[in-house]
Amino acid sequence: MMSRRESPPPVPPSIVSNALPKNGASKPHRFDAMHKGFVKALKVAAGAAILAAALSACASDLSDSLQPRRADSTAFQPRIRAGSTFVALAGPAAMGFSTYDGSGQVVHPDVVVFDQPWNGHKLWNAITPYPNSATQFENPSLFVSEDGDTWGIPEGVLNPLSRTKRGYLSDPDMLFEPKSGQMWLYYREVQNVSGKKGVAAHMADNVWLTTSSDAITWSTPRQVVTDSGRFVVSPSIVRTPDENMSMYQIDAGRRGCSALTTRITRRRSANGLDWSAPVPIAFTQTGYVPWHLDVQYMPSRKEYWALVAAYIGTRGCMTTSLFLATSSDGVSWTTYPTPVLAAGEIPQFGLAVYRSTFALAANDSVTIWYSGAKTVRPGTKKRPGVVAWTAAVTHTTATALLTRVNDKTHSIKLSVATTPGTAVMSANSVP
Repeated sequence: MMSRRESPPPVPPSIVSNALPKNGASKPHRFDAMHKGFVKALKVAAGAAILAAALSACASDLSDSLQPRRADSTAFQPRIRAGSTFVALAGPAAMGFSTYDGSGQVVHPDVVVFDQPWNGHKLWNAITPYPNSATQFENPSLFVSEDGDTWGIPEGVLNPLSRTKRGYLSDPDMLFEPKSGQMWLYYREVQNVSGKKGVAAHMADNVWLTTSSDAITWSTPRQVVTDSGRFVVSPSIVRTPDENMSMYQIDAGRRGCSALTTRITRRRSANGLDWSAPVPIAFTQTGYVPWHLDVQYMPSRKEYWALVAAYIGTRGCMTTSLFLATSSDGVSWTTYPTPVLAAGEIPQFGLAVYRSTFALAANDSVTIWYSGAKTVRPGTKKRPGVVAWTAAVTHTTATALLTRVNDKTHSIKLSVATTPGTAVMSANSVP
């Protein structure tokens, strides 16, 4: 076991400074000269103020939420994208996170829920910062909550929980292991090598595991899976009814984010450490390419549920919408025509609804924690676009969710639970 003592990197600097130029004019000796100098100074100051305002606006546009800021719940009011046939999802509310990089931008939540507090808290969330898609900050971080809406850093925890010098650490997936009483955190390492002209080239995707009894001291990470020469993303680990484990992943081959087709695979393990070779499962979301997923087994319903972020093949992985799928055996899956949340339904997810997670309660209530992105500045041939990442939460019911995704007319609005925070039990839950 080891206790981390690393210090986080500095907050990224502002792109543009708003400092005004200093006026170095000497003091006039005659009254008329003073008057002229005063008028001239006013003009210079006015011009400088206009310039500073323009620069400030530019900086805001370029960096968007690189600087820490409070979550803006008004930005999550439902909106229909022009040309969309989907009725807006009701009620997603913004969630704010104090990330170690200072940006507040996050992606890929994964929540474990306890009926009674574990080490002082009921809900634990593994998530990664992703400021304007900067992968160097994409390292697993830990947050806690009592209601699923408001999140903070647990006392004694130093984020990020792990780092790498070989690339970056993405796609965390966390579960409670009852036999050891430990939290188990899996995450994907994107291992790069130096390519042409010093540009990083993808070498392998590795899955690592670290464990903890108190969420403060974590074990030395152990590599449990590796896939060389292929993009194999979004590991999702599930406790199965036979008390074994399954690991679901998405194999995007050599093209990764631009793949025209992908496949969902499943590995099996008796101990969560030693895993079988991957086997493809039967999954088809007509017209879409699966990219990220979260799978859970629902004991109360005796079936598996999955939230799958998928994109239209020609558009790439940065345009995903979020779909629900269900299965009785975890191998053959039923998919549904309407997404849980489509890209563009709310302004903050105007570009993509990305990897998300959920919890199902005994009273049939459901909480969905989303991550997604909007475009801050469109890309051009000369400069890349700027994207901002945020998270949101919705409280609803299983009945309402299934009604929404089964609606072939795309006209049914997902209703919101009248008592937020009621969905606090899931397959990852511990009574």
